[in-house]
Amino acid sequence: MTGLRGWLVERASGFLAAARGLLAAARRLRGLVGGRDLSELVGDESLAEMLLGGFDPRAGDPYAPGSLARLYRDLYGVQVLSPRLLAARLRDGLPLRLAGRGVVVSASETRFTRLVEAAAEEAQGLLGELGAGEPEPVSYDTADPLWGLEAARRLAEEAVTLLPPYSREALALFAASAPAPLGAVERLGASPEELRSLGLVEALRLPGSEAPGTGGLRVLAEPGPVLTRYRCLALAAARILQLDELRGYIEAPDPVAEMAREALQEAPGDRLAELAKRAAERIGQRLPLPRGCSVPEAPMLPLGVWSYSLEASLEDVELRLGGEPLGTYMDLVEALLPLLYRGLAGLEPGGENTLRAWFTAPQQP
Repeated sequence: MTGLRGWLVERASGFLAAARGLLAAARRLRGLVGGRDLSELVGDESLAEMLLGGFDPRAGDPYAPGSLARLYRDLYGVQVLSPRLLAARLRDGLPLRLAGRGVVVSASETRFTRLVEAAAEEAQGLLGELGAGEPEPVSYDTADPLWGLEAARRLAEEAVTLLPPYSREALALFAASAPAPLGAVERLGASPEELRSLGLVEALRLPGSEAPGTGGLRVLAEPGPVLTRYRCLALAAARILQLDELRGYIEAPDPVAEMAREALQEAPGDRLAELAKRAAERIGQRLPLPRGCSVPEAPMLPLGVWSYSLEASLEDVELRLGGEPLGTYMDLVEALLPLLYRGLAGLEPGGENTLRAWFTAPQQP
């Protein structure tokens, strides 16, 4: 299996294996320590290291930044419920086994594990749409106190491989799933045949679509279930990489911020600002999620950058917004093209004789 289909199977399988391995290990740990008295657990050196490694009884917050105990608290939801009581006892010189009496260990889901769970669901769904089998989860030795760091690092590495701007395949798929005009995706190196095999269909042909050169930009495409699943998975992966609780331990890139900065440097700023001011809806400082995504949080855009949407009436190739002229269809495409190439804008048919667009632009007052 080669091409975009093979790439999707490989990338979704790698992410799903890492995600399921991490989640299974986290559940084992929570089941082992949740609701128990700390004094019962500290005799196990490995558990003691996960629960209290780097715990600083002299600090205002005993869960010191960068400590192993904080990693397991923030990423995996395992923590002592009375950290300041425990810290006070330790400062008084009580040995850990005595200081831990009556201090209960809590175990719960976290934002990180909820996002990983949702991303795993999207990866599983994508493999199902592709007719591919599911991988065996990565196995982690939870007796090793560093398993949580290893699992988070591996998951982040798999998340990066799913996303533009780091591969040609991801660029083409992310743009096609936005959705973008067919010609814009073709310019990224993806063949129409490959995209159609993944469920991309022509939704609307505008006048001039048969012309050479820019004719393909006048063909609006619609992503099917495969591309929509991929986008949901990619957006979940991008949000995971943005989490402060993960970035406190792993040097992770922020692909969304990188792409937004590049695109906005290339896009006509005055035209984008005009479109944003006339937009019907300000989506906010996040990329919009496709309908049906199980992802609980969309990725954040850089500070000062928002998503906007508009729906304009289409008369031949002329656009009108609220009865006022907006320019031609190609005027709109040319303004959004740097964003369309990166999956940071989308164009699709609306109702009868209307066109919907969403796009990323500097925040407008």
